[in-house]
Amino acid sequence: KAVFYDFGEFRLDVMNCRLLKNGTPVQITHKSFEILHELIEKRDRMLRKEELLNKIWNDCYVEEATLTQHIYMLRKVLQQNGNVYIETIPKNGYRFVASVREVLPETENLNETN
Repeated sequence: KAVFYDFGEFRLDVMNCRLLKNGTPVQITHKSFEILHELIEKRDRMLRKEELLNKIWNDCYVEEATLTQHIYMLRKVLQQNGNVYIETIPKNGYRFVASVREVLPETENLNETN
């Protein structure tokens, strides 16, 4: 499993539940982090709205509008230079469309200097 997902100027730090832009933490809610993490991990396919709702809010009922609001906030945070990271598939779901570099624990340790 990756410990970091790098895309554009961003890094998703899975272990610390943080989103970084050029190394600086970006404020997002925990649920938004979970949605982004899920979209990135399953970027090879579209995630249905119901699938995201069940995964992120598995223990309670929330309306689809809640998911839509989180996607809107994520797009606002990720918006830069016209890059599109999250694609909407009308009436169905969402897909993460940017190229992602997975950083595994052993790769990250190689980059550290003593």
